[in-house]
Amino acid sequence: MIPDAYNPPDDEEETEQTSENKGVRGTPPPPPPPAGGKVKIMDGERVAFTEEGQPGQYLKLVASGEVDDTKLEALEDYVKRQRKRLASQSRDKFDDLVE
Repeated sequence: MIPDAYNPPDDEEETEQTSENKGVRGTPPPPPPPAGGKVKIMDGERVAFTEEGQPGQYLKLVASGEVDDTKLEALEDYVKRQRKRLASQSRDKFDDLVE
């Protein structure tokens, strides 16, 4: 038996584990995502950068606290991964056209 785990009495039904409730009894489902794909800015956060390529397609950088070297390095790593992903997709499309 796991210490501090909730064990329902024998007369209660077990809660079926789903991806939403993780098997925890009485856990409310998560709130629905905001309409239109928008994400609410939480307390203490700010939009540090926004770039719109086309109407309805944009990149928004949300930050909390100071943007220091560690955060900039993390952002650079993200950009490198995205460039590799895009290059790989371009190669795959080219290979499909050649075949």
